[in-house]
Amino acid sequence: MRTVLITGESTLQKQFAASLHDVCDLVGVVHPRAAPANWRKRAKVLCSAPSSAVARLPLIARWNKREELRKALGDLAPHADRLYESSCARIATHVDDINTSEASSLIEKLQPQLIICFGGPIYRDALMSACPRAINYHTGISPAYNGTSSMYFAFANGHFGLCGATLMRLSRRIDGGDILAHFLPQIEAGDNPGRLFVKCLYGGVRACASYIEHCRSSDSTENAVPQDPPMRYYRGIDWRVSHAWSIYDHLQAGRLAGYQRPEELRQYWALEPSEDVRQVRANLAAWGRDDAPKDIH
Repeated sequence: MRTVLITGESTLQKQFAASLHDVCDLVGVVHPRAAPANWRKRAKVLCSAPSSAVARLPLIARWNKREELRKALGDLAPHADRLYESSCARIATHVDDINTSEASSLIEKLQPQLIICFGGPIYRDALMSACPRAINYHTGISPAYNGTSSMYFAFANGHFGLCGATLMRLSRRIDGGDILAHFLPQIEAGDNPGRLFVKCLYGGVRACASYIEHCRSSDSTENAVPQDPPMRYYRGIDWRVSHAWSIYDHLQAGRLAGYQRPEELRQYWALEPSEDVRQVRANLAAWGRDDAPKDIH
């Protein structure tokens, strides 16, 4: 199945692209360029949510998200840049705006049968009409956690069982598409949000490969679960010092030890429509155990 990936250029996203290249017919990788820094907008955000900006200072937060993720990548994806260069650099393209007709035309020329989105901006109709199938991989368990940094908010809130990811159909709503699968990363002693995030990278590749194999079946029928309204929706400015402190406290207290589990991919595309919604709700109830503390504000 001819596949196009739309994603950023972080080390994590490069590893995703390289790993996806190994399991499918990846014919193109499209990188939307990051918008230039808008200092006026940043100043406005700083004034409207000063605690969100302060929370990103490691000395105050006591927990360093960037450093933790760097170590996790060094441990779990040490050759990401080299693997990307050898497998994906030759098929990579950069666009200023993924939602323009020019970007859609570029993708249509690749004749994809599937578009996979991993991170990036809000996607519009022009892109979604460029291919008959378009899916999104969200590093959060939808609809329990939608929006930005979903796994980190779940960890801060003590909802360790809800640290995972969702494969869904691409939608105009942010992380609001019909659900195809949930991925639960293995939780081991010594894990932290950064390590779980990188594990979800590989889980996304596994989920996409399974979905592609399902689509290859000529007699397959595809089911997807309409999302309930999101239980939680977070934006970047919602992150507070209290969230960072909570993660630090959880790690110091070793609370993740009680939530160790194996890796698991829950596929919904083969379920009967009468079963799917009940199954998703039952999973969310099981993963979001009642002994977790209330949300951090």
